[in-house]
Amino acid sequence: MHARKALISMIMVIVMVAGLGGCQAETSSPPTITTAPTISTPTPVPEATTSLINTVAPTLTATPPMLLPTTYDGPLPDRAQAVLGIGGIRGYALSPHGVYLALQSGLGLGIYNTDTFEQRWFHVIYDTNSRTLFDSTVRWSPDGSKVALQNPLEVTIFDIVSGEQLARLNSIEIFTSPYATWGKIGWSADSSILGMEIATYLATWDARTNRIDPDSRVDQSLFKWLPDGVEFQGTSPSSDAYLLESGVLANGVNVIMELRPDGSLTMWDANSNKPLHSWVQTPYSEIIGWSADGAAIALFSESSETNKVESSVWNTATGALLNYSSDLNPESFISTAANQDDTSPDGSRNVDISYCELALTLTDTNTNKVIQRMSLDDCCEGFCLPYSWSPDSRLLFATWDGNLYVWSAVTGQLIDRVEGPGYGELLSFSPDGSLLAIEAHGSVVLWKIPR
Repeated sequence: MHARKALISMIMVIVMVAGLGGCQAETSSPPTITTAPTISTPTPVPEATTSLINTVAPTLTATPPMLLPTTYDGPLPDRAQAVLGIGGIRGYALSPHGVYLALQSGLGLGIYNTDTFEQRWFHVIYDTNSRTLFDSTVRWSPDGSKVALQNPLEVTIFDIVSGEQLARLNSIEIFTSPYATWGKIGWSADSSILGMEIATYLATWDARTNRIDPDSRVDQSLFKWLPDGVEFQGTSPSSDAYLLESGVLANGVNVIMELRPDGSLTMWDANSNKPLHSWVQTPYSEIIGWSADGAAIALFSESSETNKVESSVWNTATGALLNYSSDLNPESFISTAANQDDTSPDGSRNVDISYCELALTLTDTNTNKVIQRMSLDDCCEGFCLPYSWSPDSRLLFATWDGNLYVWSAVTGQLIDRVEGPGYGELLSFSPDGSLLAIEAHGSVVLWKIPR
C-alpha cells in the first residue's frame, strides 16, 4: 500500500497544456507532385573505413537489459499535446557507413546516431491512402546522405543532415490510377537518382532537380536494387527473433540487428555478445487509466510472452515515461472508456450510425427531431466507426481513415477534422474531460479538448 501511494505521489505532476487550436471543417487533399526548384546538395556523411560484411558470430546467450518503451522526441502531430512512445516498430536499416540507424515505426521514420543512440530527428508520416506504414521498407542512398521510405503507394525521401523532406511521390497521383503501386526501388551509384519500378514502367526521381520522370528510359542496371542490410548467417541472440541483419558501425564494431515479435529491436556487439541498445514499442493498450488529477496516464496490456499485465505510466504534459512494470494494479487508476452509447450522457441527444453510408444522424431526444445528418466518405457496409461522446455531452468524437472528427452535439456541425497518423478505435477521456487519449499504431496521442 505504501509503495502504491509512493508511486501515485511520484506521478502527480503539474499539467501544462496548450489548447487545441483553430478548427477546420474542410478535408484537404495531398498535393500532386509537380516540378520543383533545384535543391541544394546535402552535405555528405563522412566515409567510414569499413563496409557491411556478412558476420558469422558464435552462439549468443547474453540477455538484453530490461527493455523500456522508447520515448518520442519528434514534432507533435497536428494539434496534439503529447505522444506516448514511438509506435510499433516495423523495420530498420543501417546507413552504408554505419553512422546512422533508420528506424521505421507505426508513426513514421526516426534517425538515430549509432555512437550515442540519440535521436537525430523523427518525422511523423501520414500515408494519405492506406493510413498504415506496415508494408514500408527503408532504402539508403549509397553515400548515406539520403534515405527513402517506401510503402506500396508512396515513396518519401529525406535529407539526413537537415531532416528535410525532399519529396513525397504518390503513385496514384503520378499515374492517375487507383491501381498504381510502387514495386522495388533502388539508388544509382552516385546517389543522384532514385529508381522506382511500377508495373512495366521505370519512374525516376532526380535529387539534383527534385523532378519525377514517370516513364524514364534510364537503364535499370544503373540502380542498386538489393536491400541495404546483410542477412545474418550466425546464431540468433534470441530464439524467437524473426529479422536479423549484420553490419559494421563507423567505429568498426561488428553488430547484429535483431527484431523480435514483441516489437523490440536490439543492436548486439557481435564480438562481445553484449547488447548495445534496444528500441521498444509501447505495448498495445487494452486498458487506459488516469491519475485523479489527469497529470499521469497508465497504459495496460497483457504480455503474450509472460502472460502478465504490463503497464507503462506517462506524464501527460511532456510524454515522458515515468514507470514501467508488470505489477501495477489497474484499479489504482481511474478508467474512462469511450462512451459509445447511442444516447449522450445527459440524455438530450441520440446518434444513429448508417454503416453503409458512413453517416451519423443526431436527434434531439426531447422533440425526436433530427438535428443534423453527419456524413463522411462513402464506404462499404460493415465498416466500424469508433465514436464517443465527451463526458459533458457537448461534443461527439469519431475516428475514421486515421483522422479524428469532432462535431458539436448541440448543432451537429463538424467543428474540427484533425489529420492523424492512423488513429484507431481506442479512445479514453481524462477524469475531468479535458484530455482525450487515442491509440495510433501502438502509440497513444493526447489531445486537449476545446472548451
